[in-house]
Amino acid sequence: MHATLAFPSHWMAPLNPARKKAAEHATAWLRRMGALEDRGARKRLAALNLPLFGGAPFPYASTETLDLAMRFAALATLHDDEAERTGVSWADEVALALESHLASDRGRFLPAWADLGRAWRGRMSPRWCCRHAEHMHRWLATVEEEVHVRRSPVTLDEHMALRAVTAGMLPTLDLLEVVLGFELLAQHHEHLLHRELVSIACRLVAWTNDLASVEADDAKGLPNAVALLARERNVSLRRAARLAEDECCALVAEFDRLEPDAEVLGAPHPAWRRAARHAVYGFAAWHAAADRYRKTGAALALTVAEAAE
Repeated sequence: MHATLAFPSHWMAPLNPARKKAAEHATAWLRRMGALEDRGARKRLAALNLPLFGGAPFPYASTETLDLAMRFAALATLHDDEAERTGVSWADEVALALESHLASDRGRFLPAWADLGRAWRGRMSPRWCCRHAEHMHRWLATVEEEVHVRRSPVTLDEHMALRAVTAGMLPTLDLLEVVLGFELLAQHHEHLLHRELVSIACRLVAWTNDLASVEADDAKGLPNAVALLARERNVSLRRAARLAEDECCALVAEFDRLEPDAEVLGAPHPAWRRAARHAVYGFAAWHAAADRYRKTGAALALTVAEAAE
């Protein structure tokens, strides 16, 4: 069984040519920070396909900023895996570490977060750093919440409300300002249109993640949007996957429908919207190709393609 996510051509972008070198640098950094000391972390990193993980969502980042983006993406994924396994997310400690207020040496990823926080503070404004720390705290606190509630019966709406946060797109979108080389103004972030665009991007990545994770979630007895959709609509998993495809297409169309209205945001917001499209598409391409999700004999294989005009 296959699911295909179709994107308009203006959402698609080539892979970043610096992806392999940046992945090598990010991996060496993780090793120096002590994040790869156990075999499980090294195995998970290998399955991550780091060059694609960073090279697809950030196609036009410079070598320097792509290195930072890959450090963040890899560390966030390893941390997320650990939080899901242990039920402890260290949300408070990570936020403090990012803002240079490291209150505890507990948690083996905290030195890496503190080092990354120093990198952010060296190139981004205090306002950006504070907002990013807040987004990180929200993400990790919700990951911990999801760990503790997901064994209980949930509806699709309840599940997606959590997944839109735990998929990690909110703090990842902060990195667009790093790779673009400019920061959006406070009024951009506060505008309802910007918030709606962020919400759409987060929901798109959440649906993509659950489409790619159907079999893994079922094996672990965890809720999954596609399986919940099949149950609530009383349809087969195959039909539910088609409905999930339709939901993703509708979200892509809604993002584009807001484009004329978003012109009111002025410069440099159009560049951010373009980068957000590339990031969502890039993560979809990664989900379809990474060893983390592609398994022989999988119940559902995810592919991405260009939508017909």
